[in-house]
Amino acid sequence: RSAEGEGSMRRTSILLVGAAAVTVAVLGSLFGGVLTESRSTTPSAGSASDGVLENALSGFGRSGGTAATVATLEAELRSAPRDPDRLGSLGLAYQLRWRETGDPTFLPRSERVLGRALAVRPGDPSVTLGLAHLALIRHDFRKALRLGRRARLLAPHSNRPYGVIGDALLELG
Repeated sequence: RSAEGEGSMRRTSILLVGAAAVTVAVLGSLFGGVLTESRSTTPSAGSASDGVLENALSGFGRSGGTAATVATLEAELRSAPRDPDRLGSLGLAYQLRWRETGDPTFLPRSERVLGRALAVRPGDPSVTLGLAHLALIRHDFRKALRLGRRARLLAPHSNRPYGVIGDALLELG
């Protein structure tokens, strides 16, 4: 190999590694808002819808990681198939599994269980936000914006919808 050819390969490798690092950082920032909430937000007393977003992913603290959480939620839903909290958590867990594995079959699964959750509990802010994140993943930014704004109305004291709204507006120009 020539020195010029090796230098070119090295630059290409550095660019690919850098692009992968940026991609991971961007994906983490896009989805990070679903997993954490600013401590400065204080829900108003009696605002039940705000607590739904706060507790949407409470099951993710289970040991064994996301794959184990998915398996546990699927098993629990066999005995309680209309539990909107578990359906919502499973829909979000499927999105995390897609991010971890790159397996595209997790996205339609997420959409199905989030749809089931919304059918059981219309107007659920965490499910609405989960569908907004799914729209972002699929680059349907108009739908993501609409759903993000709806989630903000459903949970006005939560910061989480603003991540989706901001990302959608940015992508729409």
